[in-house]
Amino acid sequence: MPVRLPVAERIFGGVSDPQDQAGEAAEPVYTLDNPPPRLSYDEMAERAWQRASQLRSGTQLRLLERAPIRLYGIAERFAGGELWFLYRDAAGNRRALSPEQHDQAGIAGLFGGAEGWLCRLWPARDGGWHHERAAETLIGFSGLIGTVDAAGLGFELPPEPLPWAIAE
Repeated sequence: MPVRLPVAERIFGGVSDPQDQAGEAAEPVYTLDNPPPRLSYDEMAERAWQRASQLRSGTQLRLLERAPIRLYGIAERFAGGELWFLYRDAAGNRRALSPEQHDQAGIAGLFGGAEGWLCRLWPARDGGWHHERAAETLIGFSGLIGTVDAAGLGFELPPEPLPWAIAE
């Protein structure tokens, strides 16, 4: 009967020192008793930006990094299945927008009317800015950051509508 090695030895070929066979630092092994450290929001956002820059055009991403707003990710309210996209607007206020609020007025409000930024990021043929592309970009990059804890980041989501107040 073959001898079964412990999982770490089967995976890593019996390497037990902190360096792998190539002489480089080995990746840590996480278990239920030793979970990986939780990433801070800034670390999570940085990794998301790095992934996004590999997947999409880096020019728009670099411009968005310098824009006067900050993307925090998506908050999900399970009871109603609502999604809220979390931002710090140009004035430094925390704001939660629903998908429907990603219209021309909602996005312009995030940027505090900074028309120059909007025109650089999402130019339109008429010389203005393209609010539908802006909404797609903001929602897409928020999705790359992922779902976050709104309360933990200091956001207050709008109250849930009362069941009898929902129009059908």
